Amino acid sequence: MLGLSRLAYSLATNRQIPSAVGRLHPTRSTPYVVIIIAALLAAALVIPEDLDFLVGIYAFGATLAFTIAHLSVIKSRFAEPDRRRPYRMGGNVKVGNALLPMPAVVGRSSRSPRG
Repeated sequence: MLGLSRLAYSLATNRQIPSAVGRLHPTRSTPYVVIIIAALLAAALVIPEDLDFLVGIYAFGATLAFTIAHLSVIKSRFAEPDRRRPYRMGGNVKVGNALLPMPAVVGRSSRSPRG
């Protein structure tokens, strides 16, 4: 939760989430609405007292974040194929006009030990 309030404020400022969620407190200048929502959500997640459930949610979130990052790399390669890339790794595959890095195409998180 360390960066949640900053991230939500930034998203609300850029209208990627509703502005009301990122509203700042009049005297403390903190995004109090998102802090309250996050606190309620965290409290609700602790109620079942199921550690496997929390670990599963965390693993799903991490997998989702990596998947979105990989897809954004692939999309940017198609949207701007001629853009200068300061770092180019080996293993690129040419698809149309774009050079796609294979780790982004094949990238996925490892499975949990329980399968």
